Amino acid sequence: MGKEQNPEMPVRFYRTEAGRAPVLDWLRGLDKDDRHAIGLDLMRVQFGWPIGRPGPGETENEGGYEMKKRNKHIGSSLDDFLKEEGVLEETRTVVLKETLAWQVQQAMEKGKISKVEMARRMKTSRAALDRLLDPGNVSVTLQTLSRAAHAIGRDLRIELV
Repeated sequence: MGKEQNPEMPVRFYRTEAGRAPVLDWLRGLDKDDRHAIGLDLMRVQFGWPIGRPGPGETENEGGYEMKKRNKHIGSSLDDFLKEEGVLEETRTVVLKETLAWQVQQAMEKGKISKVEMARRMKTSRAALDRLLDPGNVSVTLQTLSRAAHAIGRDLRIELV
């Protein structure tokens, strides 16, 4: 969303001198439900928490080739792990929706906009607004997201990357 962007912070797994990834190995040793729950939590951190920008001399290319070239301890990515588990798209969808719902909620609180007022601005029902604000409800249309963005003075930007 518009002005106060919160860019994705890449999550990478540490790799030892011997090339092992202890955290990733531990994660793979858990049962499937635990692996997916932890993967979802890690992606929430990657997308939603303002944990800072890379330091001086670090690139912002999602912890990719340039960063790996300089630091041999940077291993595979969270996306690689979730793809391996077969849940990357599902996890990304859930986290994106949670992040958007949180951003709309924060903007409403900052602007002292009630749910009734927000629904009025969006020209929609309170039920539709509640679905938008429900982090677990991923069945929200682009039109609803766009209306919500405009109702709080923001733009919605969606792109294929």
